[in-house]
Amino acid sequence: MTDLQKSRLTIHEENVLELLKTKLYSTDPKLTIRELLQNSHDAIVEVEHLARIRPVIDVSLDIHSMDRSISVSDNGIGMNEEDLRRRLAVVADGDKLKRAQENSALIGQFGIGFLSTLIIADRVEVVTQKHGDSQAWLFTLEQSGHYMIEPNTDRTAHGTTVTLHVGSNRDRELSSGLSMR
Repeated sequence: MTDLQKSRLTIHEENVLELLKTKLYSTDPKLTIRELLQNSHDAIVEVEHLARIRPVIDVSLDIHSMDRSISVSDNGIGMNEEDLRRRLAVVADGDKLKRAQENSALIGQFGIGFLSTLIIADRVEVVTQKHGDSQAWLFTLEQSGHYMIEPNTDRTAHGTTVTLHVGSNRDRELSSGLSMR
């Protein structure tokens, strides 16, 4: 008779990250844009509890220059360094589900939507400043899943701008996926 032994599953992070990026969100760039718009919506909902603002969400596409990019900007609550680490650098955090349950106006729940940016971007930059803070931050996420957080002086008001830097190897996918139908 053998002794029963309790063990923990082994998860290969690289494989799970790839599965979440591609299988969960397919390769449709519109889904990525939708996720970013939902994040902007949620950021505005959160700041409306603190200040009266005129909500602004701006989307810009530059897919014809050498530095192809898609940007989504908002004047929502913004994030500080701790928020960036908790909300963007941690996938599937239970805190996000709890926040969504506490505020039914929030759309995002599971903390995996931001990963969809890596479907179409080689690099993602998030410039953000939290409402009430004077320091802005730059969060840079590479296709490999590695990220960096550093102070930023470009932003002077609360809110967030997410810029997807699209590699030339994704031209066909991006052009067909974002075409008007």
